[in-house]
Amino acid sequence: MWKTYPSCKNVVQQAWSNNTMGSRAYQLMHKVKRIRKDFIQWNREVFGILDKEIQQKMKQLQDLQNNITLVTDIAKERMLREQIETLLLREEMMWAQKARSDWILKGDRNTRFFQTIVKQRRARSRIHCINKDDGTPTKDPVEIERVFVDRFKAAYDNSTTNSVESIMEQLNTLPIPQLSDQQCCHLNRPVTIREIEDTVFQLGPHKAPRPDGIPAFLFQQFWPTVKHDICSTVQAFFYSGTMMPFLMKNLSILRAIAVPILKSQLEEIGRLSSN
Repeated sequence: MWKTYPSCKNVVQQAWSNNTMGSRAYQLMHKVKRIRKDFIQWNREVFGILDKEIQQKMKQLQDLQNNITLVTDIAKERMLREQIETLLLREEMMWAQKARSDWILKGDRNTRFFQTIVKQRRARSRIHCINKDDGTPTKDPVEIERVFVDRFKAAYDNSTTNSVESIMEQLNTLPIPQLSDQQCCHLNRPVTIREIEDTVFQLGPHKAPRPDGIPAFLFQQFWPTVKHDICSTVQAFFYSGTMMPFLMKNLSILRAIAVPILKSQLEEIGRLSSN
C-alpha cells in the first residue's frame, strides 16, 4: 500500500540517511527506529485521511457529472475516476494488510471481506476467560495476566542445579560424531551477501514482527537503500558471534535473517556428521 505513494521512497531515503555513532548493529537499530517514527507520522498524515479523501473525490465526481457541458469536463471526469480508483485500491490494500491475508482477488473490491477478517481475528485474539491454578475460572483481565506470567515463570525459571562442567562431562560420554578440519572450515566460512539477500526475500512480506513492527516488505521494496547496513550488520554478527541483548531484542529484522541462516548451518552440520 505504501509504495502506491511516490513520496514513500523519499520518506525511506531521508530516514535512512541519518547516521549515528556506534556499532553496525546500533546504527541499524537507530535507522529502523527513525524510519518507524517517520512512517508513523507520514501514515497519520496520509492514510489517516484516506476515507475522507475518497468521500471528497466522490462528491467532486458527482457534482461534475451533474454539470458536464464542455469536452474538457469529460477529461476532468476521467481523471477523477482514475484518482478514485487509485484511492479505492489503496483502501483495499490497507484492509488486506490489516487482515494479514495472503491473497487478493484482482479486479474485485474485497474491502468488506477484509474488514470482517480483521474483526474476527481481533475477536479470536482476545482471551475472555481462563482457569486459575485451582481450577476456578476467572474473567478478570488482571488475574488472566497474572496466571500467564506465573505459568511462564514456572516453565522457564532457571532452577536447574547442574553446572556447565557436569553437563560437558555428560556430553563427552556420548558418541557424538566429530567433524573434520575441512568440514569445520566449510562451516566457518563468512556469510555471503547472496545468502543474506536470499533470506530477506524469502521472508513473509506483510508480516509485522515485534517489537518494531516493521514488515519485511519495506526492506524488500527498498533493498538498494538498506542493503549495505543490513548485510554489514548480519556479517558482523556472524563474525563476532555476539551481540548485546537489547540490540538483538530490538532488531527484529536481524533475528528474522539470522535464524534461518543458523538453521541451515545446523542442518548442514547434521548432514556432514551423518556421512
